[in-house]
Amino acid sequence: MSAPGHALLMVSGVLKIGGTLLCALLLAKLGWDMASGRQVEIPPVLLIAISATLTAQLAAWAGWRYATRRETGDRGA
Repeated sequence: MSAPGHALLMVSGVLKIGGTLLCALLLAKLGWDMASGRQVEIPPVLLIAISATLTAQLAAWAGWRYATRRETGDRGA
């Protein structure tokens, strides 16, 4: 695998972790609001951060697939 392939794979993994942490933060916020008897509110900034992180993760994955694609021509037996 090439250097760009390794870098994109690492970025994709970091973004997966970031997206997971943001989703956990969202669930913790919802749980905290429910436990305290307040109206459940989802901050728009958190929704934007989650969607941006997931979009960046998909772009990094697509870039990794493009950077590590293989030629399918006949190479002989």
